[in-house]
Amino acid sequence: MVCTVGYLYQKGVLQPAELVAGSSGLDNLVSWLHVVEIFDDLSLFHGQEIVFTTAFDVRDDPWQQAELVRELAGRGVSALVIKKGYYLYTISPQMKEAADRHSLPLFSVSLDTDLMALTRSVSRCLLEQQLQRDMASNFLSQLLEGDLAEPVTVAQRVRSLGIPTGIFYFILQVDLGNVKAFLQSSPHSEEIEMARLQSRIAELVQTVFPEHRYPVPLWYRGDNFVLLVPCTDENEETPLTLAEALRQKMEASLVPITATVGMSSCFKNLLEASRYLKEASLAIEIIRRIKEGDQVTPPFPVTALFYSSEHSRWRRSP
Repeated sequence: MVCTVGYLYQKGVLQPAELVAGSSGLDNLVSWLHVVEIFDDLSLFHGQEIVFTTAFDVRDDPWQQAELVRELAGRGVSALVIKKGYYLYTISPQMKEAADRHSLPLFSVSLDTDLMALTRSVSRCLLEQQLQRDMASNFLSQLLEGDLAEPVTVAQRVRSLGIPTGIFYFILQVDLGNVKAFLQSSPHSEEIEMARLQSRIAELVQTVFPEHRYPVPLWYRGDNFVLLVPCTDENEETPLTLAEALRQKMEASLVPITATVGMSSCFKNLLEASRYLKEASLAIEIIRRIKEGDQVTPPFPVTALFYSSEHSRWRRSP
């Protein structure tokens, strides 16, 4: 699970904040928060922050308030929370209109709100979500690298992530192209942009599996990542549809990045997951060879399924 403004709001983490504008931005990702009163250097914002303020710096001018919203949205800020009663007693129409136009969720809290308690609540939720993602990634890396050999240990780890045993799974490997160009297109450092890219990928994975019954562990490996996707049966159509939906969303949202997806067949025994990762990796290799004009011949397994963004359909290897 990745944190969005909407997730924090719906879970009550932002209570007693009231959403007054910018509801179209509730899907904005949240990585951290800041309490700010003087907005003299907006270059310090790196994106995905919730900003808490009393609006001291723009207290006298509704148009400055609207301009602040525009600039914060331009810096990738996720939401703005204003504590009314010190300098602003109402949220101006100009500020609300700017929040709606730039999809920046705008919240207000009353003068008696304990801002320290509110920021602690948000921080705690963000840290818990990050810990959950790290645990899932660590489990998947250990599973696929063969570091987990005991069935009891694997079952315990899977259940701790909210994934039951005894169901089917499949592996998706996604190789990313043009990552360097994507990172260099931002004014921020490559380290910051890589972290944002990984958060964005996690969000896209979440949007592809919104109705999925179980969590989907994700493991980053440089310019590719691997997913362990739980499923309820061996029907190939659902995995194929999900894999293609993920590829399309990534290429549409992360220009100029390209995505090539390799998918394994379904399996039940998690201790065999590393073997099915090889299937997904083999699918990526088949795509590479097809792109280079090579003839793909046996002994590729019939279960190796793959997709290339330069080809119009899923293929099964001969």
